[in-house]
Amino acid sequence: MVVIHVVPLHEPAADRTGDEVTLNWQVGNAAEDGSSTRGFQAATGGLLRTAGPTRPCGAPAAGIRQRGVRRAAGRRDRHAVRGARRADHTVALPRHGSLPLVEASVSGRNPRKFLLDTGGTLSLSMATAEEAGLRAVATGRGRAGGQTFTMYFGVLDSFRMGDIELRNLPVHWHDAVMPSALGDPQPSGVIGTTIFYHFLTTMDYANRALILRRKTSAKLRQFRVEAERAGAETLPLWLAADHFPCTLGSLNDYGPRVVSLDTGGAGGIGVVTTGEVAGRAGIRVDYDRPTSFNRIPVHPCVPDRASLGGAVARDIYSIAGPLLMDDRFRFDTIANFTHSFFKPYAITFDFADMNFHITSSPR
Repeated sequence: MVVIHVVPLHEPAADRTGDEVTLNWQVGNAAEDGSSTRGFQAATGGLLRTAGPTRPCGAPAAGIRQRGVRRAAGRRDRHAVRGARRADHTVALPRHGSLPLVEASVSGRNPRKFLLDTGGTLSLSMATAEEAGLRAVATGRGRAGGQTFTMYFGVLDSFRMGDIELRNLPVHWHDAVMPSALGDPQPSGVIGTTIFYHFLTTMDYANRALILRRKTSAKLRQFRVEAERAGAETLPLWLAADHFPCTLGSLNDYGPRVVSLDTGGAGGIGVVTTGEVAGRAGIRVDYDRPTSFNRIPVHPCVPDRASLGGAVARDIYSIAGPLLMDDRFRFDTIANFTHSFFKPYAITFDFADMNFHITSSPR
């Protein structure tokens, strides 16, 4: 078995902005074999309006020093990935519930269901962390989905998906309620962008597969040929804060403008926007039928068209409310595209050349 060390181009970073905490493991955009690639900040033609100093690869994280995490990780082989170097690792997406779930095992234990969420990092439920015997080296307060909770930070010795194993990973766990479909049990954790950006990652919704390819020059060239042959739409990819992928999208004829990509949205929602943006895009918001999302008041709306390039959803159920993360990103977005929009497609995140590919995937 080949052991490959995936070493970030930057050390973990943290800044103080009050009491809330986000671990900020910054990502480098080099291919795995060291080949040169384009920088993170592609030209946006004025579409990005910054509201202050920005760090595309590092969010204004918060609250704690992470020397303990660094020391704990430093005593082990750093961020090792085990698996055949030439293989494409495919993990099945079970036909269960309405959210993208995969089975993964923590520290050699029985596989559990984890949510694929590009709006998240690698996190575990309290029960999963306790079963694995994880020891917290730091704590802090977190906030998500209208909840405030305690977060515990440590280092996970082994995380396995299919035939690929990742070792010595920074991880956090908490007792917050995670997104789940009605009637489904809570997932055991979240697999997020801080895992995906170590690979050329494809989520093939229609064919129920998560595909993790090595970020080598050969794999990248091979994928580009396959994507062109399949008629994939190729869009720019940016990373906001430390783990939120963004690209260009449109609502009706409003756009293209910057949107975020979040695969973990529950509730059958395709797009999240605001009432102000909905008005600009000519989308009628049903203010007579208030509802909530993650405990935050929202209102339903249905855009005629929501699109990422040539990938178009018509009359898709959406919501309008104060859910976009522009304050954290420090630039404007018009929407967050989430789970239901992606269902007919295969989507690929290329964090080497910073491209987002979306392909209609025949069943």
